[in-house]
Amino acid sequence: MSNSQKKVFIVIIIGILAVLAILCLLVMNNRKHDPNEVIIPLTPIAKLQNAQVTKTAMANEPLVPTRASAALELMSTGSQIVTSKQNGQKERIATVSPNTGVPITSQIDNRPKSLVPVEVKGLYMTGWIAGIPSRRNKLISLIDRTELNAVVLDVKDDEGQLTGDDMGITLAQQIKASYHKANLPDVLEAFRQHNIYPIARIVCFKDTLLAMKRPDLAVKTSNGNVWRDRRGAPWVDPYNQEVWKYNIDIAKAAARLGFREIQFDYVRFVSDGNIATAIYPNKTGSKEDNILNFLNYAKKELAPYNVFISADVFGLTTSVPDDLQIGQKFEKVSSSVNYICPMVYPSHYYPGTYGIANPNANPYDTVHNSMIRAVKKTRGAIIRPWLQDFSLGAPIYTATHVIAQKKAVYAAGLKEWILWNPQNKYQEGALAHE
Repeated sequence: MSNSQKKVFIVIIIGILAVLAILCLLVMNNRKHDPNEVIIPLTPIAKLQNAQVTKTAMANEPLVPTRASAALELMSTGSQIVTSKQNGQKERIATVSPNTGVPITSQIDNRPKSLVPVEVKGLYMTGWIAGIPSRRNKLISLIDRTELNAVVLDVKDDEGQLTGDDMGITLAQQIKASYHKANLPDVLEAFRQHNIYPIARIVCFKDTLLAMKRPDLAVKTSNGNVWRDRRGAPWVDPYNQEVWKYNIDIAKAAARLGFREIQFDYVRFVSDGNIATAIYPNKTGSKEDNILNFLNYAKKELAPYNVFISADVFGLTTSVPDDLQIGQKFEKVSSSVNYICPMVYPSHYYPGTYGIANPNANPYDTVHNSMIRAVKKTRGAIIRPWLQDFSLGAPIYTATHVIAQKKAVYAAGLKEWILWNPQNKYQEGALAHE
C-alpha cells in the first residue's frame, strides 16, 4: 500500500470514529441523565440467594421484591428508575444517595397487602448489629436452627437515632436523625429470604436527639429549661401533637419498607429523676388518657398500611391498679393495640413482689404471677411478654432461667414471647430446635 493510500485509509477510519462518537452523544442526551444521579445495578446478595429456606413460608405476599441488595424498587425524589439488559435479561437499576451510596427509601411502598398474624417467638436486634452482616447473619442462622421466627429491630432507638436513612421525613432531615447504621431494605430482604417476621421498634417519647435539637418539644422545668432524667437525658413531651406525628411518620415509613408490625416502646411519661419538677407544656387530660389517645391516633393513621400495632409496657402494669404515674394503664393500652408486651424481667422486680423473696432467682414464679394477672386485665390485645436473656445481679442467667420463663408463659395459657438482650447475645440452649 502506497503512502497516499495509507493516508486515505486513515482519514476514512477517523471519519467513522467521529460518526460513532456523535451517535453516542445523541443517545446520552436522549436519556436526560441527571448529572448528580448515581446509579448502580441491583445485584443480589449471593449468600442469601443460595440460602436454603428451612421454615414454612409466612402466609403473606413477599414483603419486598426478590432482588436483594437494596432492591425494593428504590428511587430518589424526582429521579427515575431505569433498566438495562444484562445477560439477555432486564435488570433493575436504582438511584442511590450520592453521599452514602445507600439507596433512598422514601419512595418505597412494600407495605403488606393483608394482615396475617404470626405466633411470635422472637428476639431483639439493634440497628448496629443489623448493619454488620456477619453479626446479623449469625442471628439469622440461630433463627433458622431454632423455634425463633421473628426479629424486633430498632428503627428509632432510645436516643432518637434512625437506623436507616431519613425516609423522606422532614423533621428527621432537620434534626439529622439518620445514622445509617444499616441499610434497612437489605436487612428486610435478608429477613424475607429466611421467612422472618419483621417488627419495627420505634421508641416514642424518650428521644434525646429530638429534645436537644427541638427544645420547644421537650419536657421542661418550672424555669423553662429542658428537664433531664437521672442519667441526664432529655425527653420529649408526650402531649405534643408534633411529636406524635413524627413518630407516626416513622411508623408509616417502616410499614412502606415492609415491616409487618410496628412496636411502640417508651410509650409513656418519665419514670426516674426529679419527676416532681417535670412540666409538660402541652398537657391536656390525664397521662393514661393521653397514652391511650396517642395509640388510638396511631391505629387510625396506620390502618391503610396493613400492619399490626404493639406496645411495650412495664412489667408491673400487669399487677397494679393504676398507671404507675407514667400513663401505662394496662387495661387502656391493651384496648387500643393488637399486642401488648409487658417487660417481665425478673431482675426488675423488688424483693417480696408476689410474695417472692428474690424474684430474680425465681424466674418461673415471677413471670407466671405476672402473666396470670395480665390475662385477667387485657381488653382485647394478645399478650406477648418480653423475657430476660441477660444477667443483672445474682444469679447469672443461664439457659435454664430462660426456659423457666417460657414455661411460665405457656402455663398461663399464652403462646408468644420475645427475648431481650441489649448485646444481642442469646442462649441457644434455651431454644427448641427444628
